[in-house]
Order: sequence, then C-alpha cells, then structure tokens
Amino acid sequence: MVNAGNYHSYVLDNTKIEITIDCKKETINYYNVIAFVPGTDPVLRKEYISVGTYVNHIGTIEKNIYNRANDDVSACSIILEAAKSIAFNPPKRSVVFILYTSENKHTFYSWPFLNNAIPIEQILLTMNIEQVGNRNSDYHGIWSIGTPQFNESFRNIETVFNEADFKFEPTENYSSDLWSCYQKGIPAIKLSSCDLSKHYTLQDTIGLIDFDHLLIASNFLYSYILELGNKKQTFVTNQVNIEDSMW
Repeated sequence: MVNAGNYHSYVLDNTKIEITIDCKKETINYYNVIAFVPGTDPVLRKEYISVGTYVNHIGTIEKNIYNRANDDVSACSIILEAAKSIAFNPPKRSVVFILYTSENKHTFYSWPFLNNAIPIEQILLTMNIEQVGNRNSDYHGIWSIGTPQFNESFRNIETVFNEADFKFEPTENYSSDLWSCYQKGIPAIKLSSCDLSKHYTLQDTIGLIDFDHLLIASNFLYSYILELGNKKQTFVTNQVNIEDSMW
C-alpha cells in the first residue's frame, strides 16, 4: 500500500496520452407542455415572456417513489394558476407558459424550446420557478435572483403584498436551470422560497406543502408577469462570454 504522505505529482514532459472511450449514442425524445397567451398590443405582442419550470423527476429508485411535491410540483401549480389568470387578463406582450420534461437530464430542459419554438431575438426574458411551497422553510417569502434591471419591477409588486417577505438578489451568474437561456443572451429571473432541506428525498410529499404560501406565490407571479408584460421600455439582453461564465 502506498503511503499517502509520500505521494507526489510529476510533470511528464514530452509525453502523449491517448484515451479511448467506448460510448453508446442514443436519441431520446422529450416533450414539453406549452401554453401561449397572445399580447394585446399590436406591436408589443411580437415580444415574448416565457415562464416555466420542470415537470419531470427521477421517479422511482429501488421501489421508492420520489413524489417531489415541492420540487417541483409546487412551481407547476402556481404556473397553472397564473396562466389561467393571464388568459383572462393578458398583458401587452405575449406570454409563453412551459412545463419542461428533461431538467434532470443534464439541465437540457429548455434547449428544445429555445432552439425551435420562438426566434431568440423575440424572447425578452425567461422566468424560472422552483420550490416555492415548503412549509418548513426558515424563509417564509419569495426570493428572486436575476439581472439588476428587474429589481425595480420586483419592488413595485412587492409593495402590494404584506403577507410575506420578498427578496431580490441581483446577479449576472445563473444556476444550471437557467444556463441555456443565459447562453442565448436572454435575461432571466428565478423565483423560489429557497429551502432545499428535503431536496431529492422521500420526505418531499404533499405534507410538506404550505398551500397558503402557494396562493401568495401564484398571485405574486401573476402580478409580476403583468408588470413586466406591460412595461414601456425594452429589456437589455445578456452580453455573455461562455468560457468565462459560471456553469
């Protein structure tokens, strides 16, 4: 056995290493669920706001069912509620609601939408909703990360709601769930209640959900979509250097 204390690394000058990887290529089809609400303004309706989350998960492992009530059925539910309200009262810009089905496959879930559904230059921003319903969260509010340009709109909506705390964290670095949008230069916002204590566990069941908080979150999402969808000014796209950005 090698003594770890005597181990050293070495520089191998003029050395060539060849590695052969035997891999299997397989095509897998993923299907996203999309709802489209046209905007009311004849000009601004050509601009789109996308609102989405992932509906899939890891499923069953060794006969254990991972229900994922908070991650991310909670987000799916408030998106459906917001979409229903937006359908009756659409903003000037068009809104696309998306339930992605391949988030747990290397976070590729938004690539098919970004590369097929709508021209990239017409998508002004994307909103990602994640884990908004945990009743055991130490933070009983709505936390958002996004480019600084959305801070003012977030604060405008915050003043309407007195039932919960709201926190906006400006950032230019996105988590992997928003990475594909970031690569395309699309500004992004993430809304969450930021409790991951039951993340990927069997305890993430319906008993974990705070339904009163979900109602607040769905009303906030609806109001936020209207605020951004009716703004007069356009949004600044990301100027991103892919090699220097965070994965």
